[in-house]
Formats: sequence, structure tokens, C-alpha cells
Amino acid sequence: MSSNKLGAKGMKNLSELFPKMKVLQFLDVSRNQIGDEGATWLFNSISKLNNTLKILICSGNEIGNSQLANQMGKAFCEFLPTVGK
Repeated sequence: MSSNKLGAKGMKNLSELFPKMKVLQFLDVSRNQIGDEGATWLFNSISKLNNTLKILICSGNEIGNSQLANQMGKAFCEFLPTVGK
């Protein structure tokens, strides 16, 4: 899903689908201009994936709120503890 100009609205729509994907292991939503709002939708939806997600790529998305980025980074470290195992 990389480089599709989803924006926050597109990420909101996709975020409703992620929790239904019971075996999602890899997600690349890089370069989609999702911003802080879209990042919040992404974070909230993938946190419901029951540890199936192993790789998340979300770079190049104009996520500018450093507090949000820090919270997401900490949560992903806790959420993706099995990466590399």
C-alpha cells in the first residue's frame, strides 16, 4: 500500500479493516501522507491485531507530532516484541 496518497481519510477507512485481518504479518503504508491523524487511526487499529503483525513500515508520512511519534514508538516496541524471533 506504499505511495498511494491515502491521507488521513484513507487511513481511517483502511483502519477499520486491519483488525479483521487475523494473519496480517507485514504492512507497508509508507509515503501515504497520513499525517498525525492517520497515524493515530493506524496505531489504534493495529493494536487490535493480536500480535500477528511482525513488520510495520510507516516512514514518509508527515507524522510531525513528536509526542505522538514517541508514544507510537514505545507502543510498537511493546506490541512487536517477537520481531526477529
